[in-house]
Amino acid sequence: MAETHMAAPQTLLKTMTMPAHIDASGQVPTGWLLVQMDLAGAVLPGQHFAAPVALEPVQGLFGDRIGVQSG
Repeated sequence: MAETHMAAPQTLLKTMTMPAHIDASGQVPTGWLLVQMDLAGAVLPGQHFAAPVALEPVQGLFGDRIGVQSG
């Protein structure tokens, strides 16, 4: 059987939650976290294609398993 070589995972984005990101209940808002996921998800394709990339909406990633509420 032929061996499959996979590249080691690479860190695409490092981010830290700052006090300004915390809401009144002491939690990180879901919207802020989703923005960070979008940024990380765009880094590698953007480097690979050297062009703008379109990202899949979060509902496409998780289906009905999560509820995204605005406001």
